[in-house]
Amino acid sequence: MEDTRNFRSSYYEKVGCRSVEEKKNLEIILKENPVTLSKLRNFAKRFAIPSIHRALLYEVILGVFPVYMESKEFIMNQQREIFNDLKRALEVMHMIDGKTPKSKVIFAMWLLENRSLGSGSNIFKDSPFPLIAEVIIENLEVGEVELYFLSRNFYKYSEEIINEMPKLKQITFQMLEKEDSDLFNNLNNKNILEKLPFERWYPSIFSSILNELSLIRIFDRIVGGSTKIVIFIFIVICSYTRYNLKTQLTCENVIKIIENYPADDSEKSDVIVNKTIDLWHKFSSSKAANR
Repeated sequence: MEDTRNFRSSYYEKVGCRSVEEKKNLEIILKENPVTLSKLRNFAKRFAIPSIHRALLYEVILGVFPVYMESKEFIMNQQREIFNDLKRALEVMHMIDGKTPKSKVIFAMWLLENRSLGSGSNIFKDSPFPLIAEVIIENLEVGEVELYFLSRNFYKYSEEIINEMPKLKQITFQMLEKEDSDLFNNLNNKNILEKLPFERWYPSIFSSILNELSLIRIFDRIVGGSTKIVIFIFIVICSYTRYNLKTQLTCENVIKIIENYPADDSEKSDVIVNKTIDLWHKFSSSKAANR
């Protein structure tokens, strides 16, 4: 019976409608004027976001829409002007055209807006930003203006992760030692842990590894303010690959195993995301209980 409940819980979490009551509560919050951001963030952290409301919740939390809905038209007009100016400038610079992937267009616009785009800049360079944009594009049915501002504003969480990287790595090692001391000691004694590319994995929220349609549920928690959930993704992937990881002698092979485990397998991505959220909830509950 417990397995059946767990399956149902995971299924409802996946489709974004675990509880009719939760959906009604979210609708009430979204209808408030002004919308209370703390309530929205708390909901995103604790509950599954119904897919029908995800775009609006993101738009409000990420500041694309104002909390006072009567200001929405004014804000949207301003954003549309910024968007059009950036896109037109990129076209004049011959940086983008009709064949440029949407995520790269958004990336180029962000670089230009942040004065980081020169005449010789390469918008196809490796960066977590277009990977983040891909997840937003795949999961939120909104217009191109909203896509840009959603991607731009969500990336601020990635920048927060980058700034906290030394602390996040320290917590990662402590948690891995707690969850699987055998694996921790194995990798640590080989001097592999410190060499793993957390600077690539964490700011991109593992976007190059996990399926975009699964990963959006991790994005939900991050929108709620829980950036440390990226640590739990790593811990869960390690738990599924631990036997292979322990036999490796080089950092390069460990990286290949971690990055190739889910590959294009959406079911494996779903399992990793479900386990990540479960482990994160368990850790959050235990931390709150010990306060």
